Amino acid sequence: MKRSFGALLALGALALDSPAHAQRADANVLTDAADAFGFSKAGDAVGLYSSASVRGFSPSRAGNLRLEGLYFDRQAFLVQDALDHTRIHVGLTALDFPFPAPSGIADYGLKPSDRDVTTVYANGGPSQYGYDATLDLARADLGGGFSFAGGLRGVRGDYPMGGGTDFLASAAILRWASPERRVRLTAFGASEVYRKTNYDPTFYVAGPDLPGPVARHGRLLQTWTGGRGYYNNEGVLTDVALSSKTALRAGLFRSVWTSERDYDQVYDPVADGRGALTVYAYPERRFASISGEARLIHDEALGPLDVRGILAVRGRAVDRRFGGEDAIDLGTVDLTGDARRPKPPTFRFAEQSRDSIDQIGFGAQIKISWAKHGQFTGGLERVRYEKGFAPPGGARTRGVSEAWLYNVAAAWQVRPRLTVFAAANRGLEDTGIAPASAANRGEVLPAILSKQREVGLRVQAGKSLTVTTAAFHLEKPYPGFSAGGRYDLVGTLKNKGVEVSALAHPAQGLTVLAGLYAAKPELDGGRAPLGSFRRQAQLYVDYALPRRPSVSFDVRITHQGDTVVRDDLDADARTEVQLGARWRGTLDGKPLSLRLSAYNAFGEGGWTVDPAGGLSKPARRAIVASVSRTF
Repeated sequence: MKRSFGALLALGALALDSPAHAQRADANVLTDAADAFGFSKAGDAVGLYSSASVRGFSPSRAGNLRLEGLYFDRQAFLVQDALDHTRIHVGLTALDFPFPAPSGIADYGLKPSDRDVTTVYANGGPSQYGYDATLDLARADLGGGFSFAGGLRGVRGDYPMGGGTDFLASAAILRWASPERRVRLTAFGASEVYRKTNYDPTFYVAGPDLPGPVARHGRLLQTWTGGRGYYNNEGVLTDVALSSKTALRAGLFRSVWTSERDYDQVYDPVADGRGALTVYAYPERRFASISGEARLIHDEALGPLDVRGILAVRGRAVDRRFGGEDAIDLGTVDLTGDARRPKPPTFRFAEQSRDSIDQIGFGAQIKISWAKHGQFTGGLERVRYEKGFAPPGGARTRGVSEAWLYNVAAAWQVRPRLTVFAAANRGLEDTGIAPASAANRGEVLPAILSKQREVGLRVQAGKSLTVTTAAFHLEKPYPGFSAGGRYDLVGTLKNKGVEVSALAHPAQGLTVLAGLYAAKPELDGGRAPLGSFRRQAQLYVDYALPRRPSVSFDVRITHQGDTVVRDDLDADARTEVQLGARWRGTLDGKPLSLRLSAYNAFGEGGWTVDPAGGLSKPARRAIVASVSRTF
């Protein structure tokens, strides 16, 4: 039984809040990016990777999400109103993070409160991009060592085929520091309430070809499938200087997604211009976790060496209630026609399943740095992972895994502008439970061990050019159906490839950022995983006029190679071009910024592919305007 990934992608970085309708006129993510591996700020994003996918693997599944550098398990979408940025760290850029696992780290940075800010900004475009309005606030000194940052945002975000969402997001960050700043505390809360969320349909192909033309403007969607729910993320962080050499860092986080009612609309199978439409209606579901980490950090200078030792404990407790959906068969429809049907009088929901994860790890890490020469870092962590599953009307099953995880990396400055590095690590990932169609339905699968090896280098040509590249090899077991109908770990997924980031400032006001990913992901037997691709390339250029630096223009070109739909079918490669212009000035002595963007400027069509081989339509060409005013 296949599902659309619509409701699940709401957890991703772009599902309900894509940069297409959330860019701020006063922020320039391109000039703020340090490399092409992945960076987002103020609703805009550049780079090869995101918090949803790095080197073909998920940082979330690998336990590689961090909030202000500390371990964070995210079950709910973390709204941008709480964030200053999200940065992806891989290869050489990940060396400063203790306890990394394959494949890369996604680190969320909270909004700062070091200066007073009152900013209002708005975006608007055609129906497929929607509009939003945002208020940003920050106060650097509330008295008594307190400071504040936060925001409020309302959005109407529309999707390419006529779906869309309305949501209201808010965030508040309160900081306190002692007079000597030996103790610092941060508390934050971020929430989003979404309504009328109608995900675009997903198509699964049965014939030899991709679908032909399909109707847009909501004609393949039901008018009664508007979902609703909310996301909540809260946390407390502390930094305590115990002495001049020893410090304590700790964070405790809670993340909850409550889906009061959501729907997926799936056309499966699709062949000869027709598709069998099923709408999945979900009862209330809840995905919740409490996670956190505490670190004791000690620094010593041993002659020319700077040594840092870390003792850490981190863990998570996850509880999820899901399933029980009603599958409404709406028949086979012409994909160029009108598929809208009346709402069923009632939904027949079934009992739901519950699962839980309890994970705790104790680790030690050491980092040795030799100025202008290099550094070494290594760590060892003992992890205990327990997963429980309770199917509807069935007995609860339980699985326990324990493992030693390691990480080791070294970088050496061969020449003043040439650094080489190598790294290896092992991580632990969840594999879920056997589905209802399996002979061992409901059986808890063991956690799997993922491995990564990489080598690379960084070359710097003065301040004008920085090139970072790496060759990597990742592998992990993957689940599937065995010959006897059991759902077990049936093989190994490998991904071998190279990545390149180049950042250049060849002339005054000119920034050029480029990224390349080339890989060969494959399962046993040489098959490629569904939704995978072998190449990705990006080029970003931003130019501020030398005689009028308040005016800048930018071009963004992104290319993704053929994407696997089935073993015998690929979706064609896609290349999109985005054009933009920005003006920054003042009005009555206060900052004012205007931005105009042309998304998918040349109308590239085609299909995007999800990890289950489902197809969806990308956004079409559109002009979006935004304005930002600071008071």
